[in-house]
Amino acid sequence: MFNYLFSKTKFYPKFTTEKELILYIIENCTHDSISHVYRDYALTEWKEKHTAMMHEWPIYDYDDWLIRHLSKVTDDEDIIRAIFKVKDSGTKRSEYTGNLIFNKNLPIDIIEEFLTVPLHSRELTDMSMMEYKYITKEIKDSIEERIVSNKIAKRKRKEDKTRDKLKAYLLTVNATKSVLNGRMAVNDIVEQTITSDVNDQVLDYMCKIFDVIDKKV
Repeated sequence: MFNYLFSKTKFYPKFTTEKELILYIIENCTHDSISHVYRDYALTEWKEKHTAMMHEWPIYDYDDWLIRHLSKVTDDEDIIRAIFKVKDSGTKRSEYTGNLIFNKNLPIDIIEEFLTVPLHSRELTDMSMMEYKYITKEIKDSIEERIVSNKIAKRKRKEDKTRDKLKAYLLTVNATKSVLNGRMAVNDIVEQTITSDVNDQVLDYMCKIFDVIDKKV
């Protein structure tokens, strides 16, 4: 609390342009979710350009709000790159990086760098739907390939989970005559039951059944 109060007396450089002020905030204030540097030091004509609202207050009322907003809409490459660097520090990564994905003005190298890090399927889907100004067919194809790869990996995890549950069920209750009579191994039954042509809804239903059985046993 006292640190914040004393910070109000901190000396800030004189900003001759709005861009200078915004870059200063990105580099020095994104760690503080309650800083008001833009609100306190921006000229009135700069503020008038930002008409978006957050919780019934101007978007520039808090620096954090403003940077989140600019992440989505700014077309200034220097500002975009400064915001992108914030993710490397671990500070505000999810908010700022997540918003940058929705900025159609992303430079092509930043789009490419996004594809070098783990992204959720939802983030990749959002990227595939964006009409970026600077993007190639190769990068679009890479995004689609990542989406397919994620779906395959997710499907495999679901199959493996269902296999484990089915195997545990068969081993616990000796569910089939084949197992009881020794004519077929449990692993063989599992592999014949959980195949790639079993749809996701069936796998989900089987998992639910096995969960219920586990609780009753």
